[in-house]
Amino acid sequence: MHMDVCIHSVIAVQAAGSCDLLKALHIMATNPLQLQASYLPTMKSDRFEEVTAAVTDVTAWYVCPNNHRYGIGDCGKAWWIGKCPECNEPIGGQAHKLLSSNRQADQYRYRSSADETGYILEKGGRRRNDTPERELNRQTTAMIRILMHSCLIWASCYEVSAKGLQQLISSRLNVGNVSKFLWTQMLHDLGQLSEAMACGGQEDVFIVLHMLNSHIASLAEKKFGLADPLLKSNNARMVWERMFVQNVLTPVLQSLRGKVTDQRRKILTNQEHMGRTDLMEQIYEHSAPCGSHALNKLWRYRTKIDIDHLSRTLDQSVTDPNKYPILRGFLRKEPQLRLLLRLPAILELHGFLRSKLHRQISRRDARILTLRDLKQQLRSVEERQRISRLIEDLSFVWKQARYDILKFGGLWSPRQEQHQLENMDENTPIGYFLPSAIPRVLTDKELEGICFLALVHHLVETVNNDFVRWYRNIVGAERELNEIEVPLNQVTTAHLVTFDYQRELLPLILSHCDCSSMDTESGKVEAYDFEALEKQIAERFICYKPVIQFKPEKLRFGFFTDVCRKEIHKNLMEKVQQEEMLTSVGNQVIEQLTDVASLSSVIGVLDDVIGIASSAGPGPDVPIVEYLHEVLHFPPERSIISPTARVQCQLKHVRSLWRLLNVEKGRRLMRNQAQPFEVPDRYRERLPQPAVIQFKLWLHRTDIDMFLKETTDIVLLWFEEWEDVPYMMDLERGSDIMEDFCESQLPGLQHIPGEVQLGHIIHCWEIAISMQEQMTMS
Repeated sequence: MHMDVCIHSVIAVQAAGSCDLLKALHIMATNPLQLQASYLPTMKSDRFEEVTAAVTDVTAWYVCPNNHRYGIGDCGKAWWIGKCPECNEPIGGQAHKLLSSNRQADQYRYRSSADETGYILEKGGRRRNDTPERELNRQTTAMIRILMHSCLIWASCYEVSAKGLQQLISSRLNVGNVSKFLWTQMLHDLGQLSEAMACGGQEDVFIVLHMLNSHIASLAEKKFGLADPLLKSNNARMVWERMFVQNVLTPVLQSLRGKVTDQRRKILTNQEHMGRTDLMEQIYEHSAPCGSHALNKLWRYRTKIDIDHLSRTLDQSVTDPNKYPILRGFLRKEPQLRLLLRLPAILELHGFLRSKLHRQISRRDARILTLRDLKQQLRSVEERQRISRLIEDLSFVWKQARYDILKFGGLWSPRQEQHQLENMDENTPIGYFLPSAIPRVLTDKELEGICFLALVHHLVETVNNDFVRWYRNIVGAERELNEIEVPLNQVTTAHLVTFDYQRELLPLILSHCDCSSMDTESGKVEAYDFEALEKQIAERFICYKPVIQFKPEKLRFGFFTDVCRKEIHKNLMEKVQQEEMLTSVGNQVIEQLTDVASLSSVIGVLDDVIGIASSAGPGPDVPIVEYLHEVLHFPPERSIISPTARVQCQLKHVRSLWRLLNVEKGRRLMRNQAQPFEVPDRYRERLPQPAVIQFKLWLHRTDIDMFLKETTDIVLLWFEEWEDVPYMMDLERGSDIMEDFCESQLPGLQHIPGEVQLGHIIHCWEIAISMQEQMTMS
């Protein structure tokens, strides 16, 4: 059957070869080399001018090694190396230096792969998508490609034509065996046509194609006044496609269901060997009564009525693309609009994380803790179930929207691609849900949160707001309506262009579909009242919907390292006298906090206590737990989870407890092969081996516990602004500048080896931890 389709298509094209509308197809079958400089139908076209007109935040355009364009904003110079989304080749550069394999678009004469002449269609199984180009749809695209591949397969059978065919096909495709390549394309297009028609199988596809060939053969003597039948320009190709669809394909596609049924009946009538039995009559839905075996139309198979069937029926029965614009626009956007139903849940999850963790955790903790860890800390079963539902909504939307986010751009840039997640679920670090800066000023430490920020931006701006503005432009909404905007933190489903597909949209479609009017003899399909349906959809889901204000700063999350804690701790010691707690008490507290998550939780609570007590100045003998819940009215889940600390620790011990827990947290991170502190790499310099020996000898003569606590103070408090700290400064001098801050000065610091500098502080801290553990074991 596939060979029959090919042969019959070529015969029909050759029979009508004198028709100007079929001249290009005729040349494909006879002399394809003549079309090497032509823009073949259905091929991709370059829309660079449209993109540059729409994108306003790109300063300069560049091309990858395979001539795919990409843009850079801000200063227009390359700063990061990413991957081309089309071919995965490296793009960009570093330190304002472009990769040698890339070129600036306006200084490099090239042709985009989407703007090539000749045959540029990738192999069927490798096509990134089969999105129709220009004014074509899936059905018309597949039908034109089947005709085109039939002609090219015919040409490949003749030696003279085959040589020209090899030059017609783009060399970058590396097709190898041309005939095999074209057959693969042909089979792929037959499958695409079957899916687009949603028919009874490939038998119906073959019937449609034979009807098409019959119609083509009837056009032999007709002239359509085509100015450029050889398609030497993009515009000529667009004109050809429009005229071909209007004069060749549309007459075949109109009332297609009835025509296919009629052809089935003719096949049955003309093939007596199949047996004109009652059963065969019923299988092929012959309309004549068939005795006792006749079936009422009510019980015959009906095509499933859904959103896809509505779209196909609209395309087939209403050929004017300007008719029912709101309905057509809604159907195109419907898969994305459906996701907006879950946007309030996503914002609720973000609000929950902010209420629990704002200013409570560090960036390092946010990269370690997961949503599952946070959920397990909740005491209420109902609360855990609620958070699970919110996470499920977020995970579902991310899976559906992540490719659209990359496709439409938005907040993404090449340097952020490595932070694009495959999934968002309970095992995802919470840092990916906590954007801490607006997109244009992101630093390396803030890239994880771009995932969540880009998702919300896509749903609000690309999906909801763009559709609302498009609708207002179509209907000519009043100026007062255009000024209505709703802040993101007040958004509910009532503000969004969204719906429940099963409960709202599908019943609406069914209520406007008269299935009883289907008549397979006359060719009528399920009848939709498109005008009434368009009006109902507009009134129920779109009318009077506001634009949602998207301000990235409203979603910003604050880590506790984002504030200067040095002054807070200094004020605390001035207003609340501090003391070291007993070593035995500290050891019990550490034993009771069994993992990094519990340590981080208690440290976050202590940060709150220190921050408020530094300004309020409560009495030093007030128990920390009492101050938390009776004075500050913290909820029960925000508490000190160590029983010993709850009983023994008072506000005069709060800094001692804070330093102890931070040292222990760094120790456990070090055991897990993680970095104990979040500092630039220049402060992780390794000591030379002779200096390591001298430093260990010095540690044997000093108080290691006190050294660890004071170096922890240096790292976490005094030197928060690491860019301003000279990393070549002696460690002794670094401790001296804290003399007015620390509770006690470390004895013997003047004898520390001179080679030890602030750049070695993390290595010295790790050496001290190792020595302390060795001494404990011995």
